Amino acid sequence: LTGRSSKITQHRGEELKVAFCRQGVQNKVAELSKIIAEEGWSWEEIGYMGDDLNDLGVLARVGFAAAPADAALEVQDGVDWIASRNGGEGAAREWIEMVLKAQGRWDELVQFYKNQSSEESV
Repeated sequence: LTGRSSKITQHRGEELKVAFCRQGVQNKVAELSKIIAEEGWSWEEIGYMGDDLNDLGVLARVGFAAAPADAALEVQDGVDWIASRNGGEGAAREWIEMVLKAQGRWDELVQFYKNQSSEESV
């Protein structure tokens, strides 16, 4: 969810096969509420990383709230976890790795990529 609109963001979301890439969102709580209802999820099942004041409503509702190191202080004060890296500099990557390790899925993922040969990727 982002308040901005960008073709680059849309393209990157498609490239990464991101299921939900919503841009130009004015009310993030309302937009995420729609997604939750459509998918049959609960707020407690959602992990969300935000960096600015317009993320506060969502961050207060989700099961796991995260922020990059350069998030607004008001955001940092209300989250469960703060990355050591800034937004756009690896914060999301750091968070994803932490979640995968907590789920016990990291080693399997590393092994998957170790087992790939260069011929398979051609």
